Amino acid sequence: MTRLPVLLALLLTAAVGHAKDKPKDPPPARKPVRFEVPPTEFPNIVVKKLEQKRGEEPTEEQLAAYRKQFDPPALPKVVDTDKPLVKLAKAKLAAVSVSQQAFQRRVEGGINTGSEFSSYCELSVSLTAAADLVYEKPADRVTWYEHRLQLMKLSEAYYLARNEARDPNDPPEIRGIDPPYLLPLASAARLDAEIALLKLKEQIGK
Repeated sequence: MTRLPVLLALLLTAAVGHAKDKPKDPPPARKPVRFEVPPTEFPNIVVKKLEQKRGEEPTEEQLAAYRKQFDPPALPKVVDTDKPLVKLAKAKLAAVSVSQQAFQRRVEGGINTGSEFSSYCELSVSLTAAADLVYEKPADRVTWYEHRLQLMKLSEAYYLARNEARDPNDPPEIRGIDPPYLLPLASAARLDAEIALLKLKEQIGK
């Protein structure tokens, strides 16, 4: 009678040991995530390509013409009658505009990081938030909202071009220096800009 429990224990130990020795199945291969850039509700706001001859460096004139489309609207001047809040908002518009232009130069040189781009997207939101404080009439804010969308379309086009230039057979994590989330992030930032512009136009009845 006492041998039966001992025998069962030995059999159970052998079964567990056999299960540990059995090689595990390899994890299933991860499929690369395919991201399709969403359509735009503002096809009239486009990013013009840099005009240059194939295989040649762009001239200063060509660069100037290309960069002009991303120039901010005319910055409002501070006047003595401005309320303190409006004065601060005007100063913020100028500061954000300078910061965004500096980032564009880094993009042109191929130097940027994911954390920089996240900050850049946040700055674009600050741009229209400052315009809301500067301009009492919603119609006067439209050019700044369109400017924000133009900048976000530039970023989306930039990361899309970098993605398309890589080997499609490479997994996302080794495709160059860009993390695979940057193109979807750029699209999300562009869509945020479009939503904000649509809401503004609905507000003013356009």
